[in-house]
Amino acid sequence: YLSQGILDSEFSLKEDGTEIGKMIGAIKETKSFLHDIIGDISEDMARLADGDVSFNVEGNYVGQFEEIRTSMQTTIDNLNDIFNSIGLTSGQVASGASQMAMSAQELAESSTEEAGAGSDISEAIDSLRKGILHTEEMTRKAEQVAKEAGGVLMAGKEKMDELDKAMELIKDCTSKVVENTESIKAISAQTGLLALNAAIEAARAGTAGKGFAVVADEVKKLASDSERVTAATDELVRKTIEAVEVGMALSSGMVSSIMEVGDKAGTSVGLMESVIKEVAIQSDKVSEITSGVNKISESAQNNAATAEETAASSEEQSAQSDTLTELVGRFRLKG
Repeated sequence: YLSQGILDSEFSLKEDGTEIGKMIGAIKETKSFLHDIIGDISEDMARLADGDVSFNVEGNYVGQFEEIRTSMQTTIDNLNDIFNSIGLTSGQVASGASQMAMSAQELAESSTEEAGAGSDISEAIDSLRKGILHTEEMTRKAEQVAKEAGGVLMAGKEKMDELDKAMELIKDCTSKVVENTESIKAISAQTGLLALNAAIEAARAGTAGKGFAVVADEVKKLASDSERVTAATDELVRKTIEAVEVGMALSSGMVSSIMEVGDKAGTSVGLMESVIKEVAIQSDKVSEITSGVNKISESAQNNAATAEETAASSEEQSAQSDTLTELVGRFRLKG
């Protein structure tokens, strides 16, 4: 039975003081020892099989059996160290994975918001660029209108110069009319004097001079009418001269105003050209900014996608860590 590992069988032989009796006692003691040791080992292995590594190996191990106890205890201690390290590492990994998942999720959300904000900024800048281009177009049209207005002003100046020459001619002609009027006045005066002399001579001639007296009287009336008309004409001519002088002054002022407006129009055209150049530069800069913002938006979208993948990977790692922690939790470890 002992050779077959059966230690529960009854051993009916009695021990005594003889050598055989002493041998029987030694066999019984050996059987009992082996039974206890194997029972302890079986119990400890059962606890290990059940995941319990929180105990120490007890029992009266002697001789070479002490090596078995030492090996079992070392195994239990090593398993405790290993499982404690695994549990600690698993917890740290789970915590790190959870934090990584949260950070990755926050990064994904932030990147998504940045991408959206970048898209909004890009749209706003594009709208600004369109506004600048529209401003450039309107400025070009205004420049063209100003140039046309400048042309019209120069044409008006030429017309005013012609008008000024015409007024000068009118003034000269009017002055000559005044001179002629003075001559007519002198002639009228002489005619009146001659009519008076003729009337005197007709009176001296008596009856023979009556017809001549009538003629002299009519000549006198004509001279008087001529003087009156000449005086009225002279008044009109003088007023005409005054009006021409006023017109010439106004014309001169108008020419000065036209020249000033023309100068300002030229200055305005120059400013518009500068504005057009500056608007073109700003439009190019806005285009560069739009391109940069689009790249940032694209990068943010890529970051969001990468962050979401990282978050998913972290969640999977956290789940695996939880599984590992659960597996380690099945073992009972030393406190």
